[in-house]
Amino acid sequence: MCRRYRMASRDSSLKRCRVNCPVSINLYTPDRRTAFSYQLEFDTKADQWTEVKLPVDKFVAHSYGRPMPNMKLTPSQVHSVGILLGDKKPGPFEILVDSIVVE
Repeated sequence: MCRRYRMASRDSSLKRCRVNCPVSINLYTPDRRTAFSYQLEFDTKADQWTEVKLPVDKFVAHSYGRPMPNMKLTPSQVHSVGILLGDKKPGPFEILVDSIVVE
């Protein structure tokens, strides 16, 4: 019924569920910039569990939605993780996260 996604340090993985919606994983560091995170987007399929590997070196720094490609992520500085659903459709939704794994 849902998909599984995974996320890890070199190969992060996240297990999650959503109906046909782009998803961004945001990694936050103690940087003093406002609206700043490292992001990686992937697509989802309806009603399936799927496991997706998200390599840390593929995350791109963003500030106010604009990419900052020359900034590199230091995995040991990540202090929180965010999940952004990117379908821009208001209304109820369900997201299930089975696990987030850092390897």
